[in-house]
Amino acid sequence: MKEVIQKIKSHKKEIIILIAAIVTIVGFLISDVRGVLKDYLEWQVEKKEIDFLFSMKQKCREEGIKVYQQAVKEVGKDKLCTPQYTYNKKLHTCIYYGCYIGDINTTTNRWVKNLLTNETIISYPSTNSPINTPPDCFFNNTLSELPLLSIEGQTTLYDCFLSEERFSKEKQKLFNQ
Repeated sequence: MKEVIQKIKSHKKEIIILIAAIVTIVGFLISDVRGVLKDYLEWQVEKKEIDFLFSMKQKCREEGIKVYQQAVKEVGKDKLCTPQYTYNKKLHTCIYYGCYIGDINTTTNRWVKNLLTNETIISYPSTNSPINTPPDCFFNNTLSELPLLSIEGQTTLYDCFLSEERFSKEKQKLFNQ
């Protein structure tokens, strides 16, 4: 036993270096395992979000098709534009773009609605008739500053209309969120 202790003492530096190397290697391994685990957990979260978004886009597509089919039954396909629908992450809801194409002397309406509540988010009526339409409501306001207005049980985001240019910009924003 004394010999073993003597050999250990004589190789003390080498043993310390060996232990330090083992601790360093174990540290790197733990660090790599933590990194791999962190990457895996981030991937799982991202995968769940992608799966959720995909399922919501599917749900929104189904709801959008139903709304469009109902509108075709009510007014005919030739009076409607091609609809668009998607899931809006920022609003956490399905949105639907549609429009009604009237006769030459009547209004052509465009709108984006929340499919789950049927609330109008933005709308644009163009007209060739002498109907007076309110000015662009974004002249001095932003969307968040505009008051809610309810007409015949339909809640709209504002009590004025967007210009065609502003409607197109806001629609683009809504469909890219």
